[in-house]
Amino acid sequence: MSEPTTRWTDAPPSDSDERRAAELISLTREIPPSPVELSSGWDGVLAVATKPRTSWRRLVLAGAIAALVGIVATSAVMKSRPREVIVATGTQWQRPREGLITLQQGRLETTRPITLQLVTPHLELVASACRFAAEVVVEGTRVTVLEGSAVVRASDGSEQTLHAGEAGRWPSQPKVAPALMVSEPPALRPECSDVACLEAASTGDGLEAEVAFFELGRRQPARAVELWRTSLRRFPDGVFVPEVRLALMLALVRDHRYGEATSEAAEFERAFPDDPRVDDVRALHRQLEWLERER
Repeated sequence: MSEPTTRWTDAPPSDSDERRAAELISLTREIPPSPVELSSGWDGVLAVATKPRTSWRRLVLAGAIAALVGIVATSAVMKSRPREVIVATGTQWQRPREGLITLQQGRLETTRPITLQLVTPHLELVASACRFAAEVVVEGTRVTVLEGSAVVRASDGSEQTLHAGEAGRWPSQPKVAPALMVSEPPALRPECSDVACLEAASTGDGLEAEVAFFELGRRQPARAVELWRTSLRRFPDGVFVPEVRLALMLALVRDHRYGEATSEAAEFERAFPDDPRVDDVRALHRQLEWLERER
């Protein structure tokens, strides 16, 4: 006797059966329906069902080829039009409208002379048939004109025209926080108000001599750096040392001696980490380093 036949619906489906069934269902869903005129009866339905049709697989393949050709053609057109602007990795910039670029941070360079307006946190540049490069950091903006000329309007209201081969940096001088302006020293004896008396007082010891040195530097700007450095050598642990070092740093900034001013800022940070003005000194320190590099 033959064994009873097991129907497919009664047998547990294998993994391959389930995958094949899923593929068939997916393929079936992708076959578009054909319109049938029911008024012609079953003969019409059978005629439509048995009519040879273009393979849907061929249609999909043809569509994919057409899309690929379109992408290649578009890429060829884009490559035939060189970019006007090249930006470094990590650059933060926008082009809100034609003829305007905003550069928040990073480096940007035009590939050919163009006419546009560039805006950074520190300046506005108006280029007319100009090729240029611009770099923005927290401390400032540097612009180099490679061809043509450009007008730069700084945030402080100043204006400068750069020609081919010229470069500029903005701000051109560091910004000093109001908190770094040195406070008034303690008052000396009322009778010690002229330079001769201050000179005599500076030869002494203690706070009175420190204050005398400080006041002499304020009254004689041309000798300020020399006098305040002498004071720091004589009284390295003096009460008035923070004020003298700040005054010395600002005097060096005033004289555009940024490298020396940077050293004084670093020494202030090292010696007085808890001073409430140390964050402002650090900010000035960074500006001075950038200005020194960009000389």
